[in-house]
Amino acid sequence: MGGLIARAMGLPVEKFVVSAMKNNEVTEYLSTGKYRIISPSLNCISSAMNVGHPSNMARIIALYGGRMDEKGEILKSPDLERMQKDLYGTSVSDQITRETIFSCYKDHGIPA
Repeated sequence: MGGLIARAMGLPVEKFVVSAMKNNEVTEYLSTGKYRIISPSLNCISSAMNVGHPSNMARIIALYGGRMDEKGEILKSPDLERMQKDLYGTSVSDQITRETIFSCYKDHGIPA
């Protein structure tokens, strides 16, 4: 959300990557237009990604002209086409995360 605000203020960013793991409700929303809270959130090895309903989602929806209530229900649809132009959603498995950490360590000596 901070990046989107900074972009609106002139930060030269073409597109933001929205990354997720198993809790990929934002990624799914960007690809399908259907928002479904994951509750309870699914445990994954990147604990910061263990979020089933990101708190900034309502703010992002509002930034694109929509409205979401506190339960995660979209009351007014945002401009999804514009969101898809500005945001790229991707989901990464625990296995790919492990492989990437190992690769960084092996190739660059960067510890996990």
